[in-house]
Amino acid sequence: MSSRTKLLLDEIDQLPAWAARMARKYYAGEASHFLLYNNIYDLVRSGSEYISLPNYLQRELVGTKHLITYNRSEGIKFGSPEAERAFQAQLRVADPLMGRDALKQLPRDPGRAIPLIEYFLLYGEQVAVIINFLDTIIPPGDIGYMSGDDRTNLVALQRWITSSRLLKKDNIVVLIAESVAEVHQRIRQNSRLVAIVGQMARRARDHFEAAQRAPKPGAALPAILPAALVPVYLRKLGTGRDVPIHRRQMALLSAAMKRRL
Repeated sequence: MSSRTKLLLDEIDQLPAWAARMARKYYAGEASHFLLYNNIYDLVRSGSEYISLPNYLQRELVGTKHLITYNRSEGIKFGSPEAERAFQAQLRVADPLMGRDALKQLPRDPGRAIPLIEYFLLYGEQVAVIINFLDTIIPPGDIGYMSGDDRTNLVALQRWITSSRLLKKDNIVVLIAESVAEVHQRIRQNSRLVAIVGQMARRARDHFEAAQRAPKPGAALPAILPAALVPVYLRKLGTGRDVPIHRRQMALLSAAMKRRL
């Protein structure tokens, strides 16, 4: 999927329900801002492996867009060298006097990072922005009790969601929070923001339980055992004891070597 800008219809149908809903709304032009919450720390299946939610979004949904990810701890990160170059080019247009060191040492605090991301969103092409841990950037609560920086960040995200300029561009913004209750009400109640809730992936415990319920590989062992050992092996299975397969093999081979068959 990462080699193309747009997913095919049959590819969308193969996505998890939450991801398919997101893709359909985006490609239909219904929305470009999404809020993902609930089980966001679970791993999501991509092909034959399980990866984190941000990595899944990048691999399966973002495609060839210039990807920017942001959280308070890591600051601004880029999905590719091309995205970083495009970002720096836009910043140089905005501020021709910005030096090379300033471009390499991007700010981490939201008050300085959010405006840079916003400029790239407004004036860049084929841009995807993923903001993780949204509640640490704009905490919920009465606006009268918010700090000046928090109010500034809140207004910035409201401006993104309602911007007519962004509606006309092929850019996408994904906000990630653990719980919708931790998202400020002015963000989560915005009619242009699509909230996606659901089981992002099965938890590690679920994978373990599924493996326990799966058929035991021991059932195929008679096909590789000498014919004389098969009856003994089947009698062992009939005892109902859950004996590890390597112990079964050793017991049967030991019996054969002692000529008890």
